[in-house]
Amino acid sequence: MLIEFYGLPGSGKTTVAKKMAQDSDGFIYLHTSDRGEIFRLFPSFFIQHPFISLFWIKEVFFCSPLSLCLIRYKMHRVLVSLIQYQKADFSGAKNVVIDEGALQRILSIYEDAQDMSKIKRCIANVPKVDLIAITNWKGNEFKRHISDRVAPQSRNLNSWMRAARENDKLVKEALSSSGRKVVYVAGKSFKI
Repeated sequence: MLIEFYGLPGSGKTTVAKKMAQDSDGFIYLHTSDRGEIFRLFPSFFIQHPFISLFWIKEVFFCSPLSLCLIRYKMHRVLVSLIQYQKADFSGAKNVVIDEGALQRILSIYEDAQDMSKIKRCIANVPKVDLIAITNWKGNEFKRHISDRVAPQSRNLNSWMRAARENDKLVKEALSSSGRKVVYVAGKSFKI
């Protein structure tokens, strides 16, 4: 079973995903950031999913302001997300938990609120998983971005956060009619 966690930044994705893998027999947790893994795994992913790969690469270049730093940051996040599916395939594990897959990139790469047709195109370009787990912790959203200025997100952090919230509402609405299996995770733990 392949489970992808999704939610606003700071909504508990990593915490719940790690705890689930820790507490559940047979689940492994994947989160990739090593550049070596990107160079090693992305070519395989690209061969298996060329249209998905090209869709997300195109989105980074066409939705980003002309800032090399921002484009590099967003491209890294997209590649990290895409190779997690490949890493899950190569792991040989039956049960895998992915933290921040391609679905999550809808919230991180767009500087502005998108329309429903764009959100649906994005969802159509997310590799299929068995379950999407949506985290909903309230009050913690964007905390890391606000306090540490971790990501070079946009020239205006508040504007990007507003857009991410709007896009998040559309993602949830689109997922409800997408035919994908979705569960909402309200607490700090989640069991199958």
